[in-house]
Amino acid sequence: MSNRTLHPDATVIDGSALLWTINCPLEGPVNDFVTNAKNRVKKYLEKTDVYVVFDRYYDFSTKSVARGGRETGVTRTHQLRIETKLSAQNVVLSSVENKKQLISIIFGDLIRDRLFHVECTKGHKLVVTGEQPCPVEISSEELKL
Repeated sequence: MSNRTLHPDATVIDGSALLWTINCPLEGPVNDFVTNAKNRVKKYLEKTDVYVVFDRYYDFSTKSVARGGRETGVTRTHQLRIETKLSAQNVVLSSVENKKQLISIIFGDLIRDRLFHVECTKGHKLVVTGEQPCPVEISSEELKL
């Protein structure tokens, strides 16, 4: 629905779309990419509760077969860590293994960064869904698993 006429109570963010739409600093470390992702989430938290839903990667699911078909020709898997320099965004995000690593890093940072929680969840909650079976809910200084 158009945001021009409504005042939404919540914003739902497709985690995979978020990865493709945030600024990927050229030759910057993964940490810069994570910071850009958190800044985008922070903007939404100023106005609404935010639900970030990252893809779950289950072997042999219908979606995993579709992902495998899109990944043809992509063979480079990186070992991503917070300090690792990123390759081009399309190179990193076109590989399921790279994407899973990046999601894990962003998810972990979102749920562990207490300063982010205190500064950004005043009045609104953040719910993040990752590989884990249950989403993580963050509001002010509370962390609910």
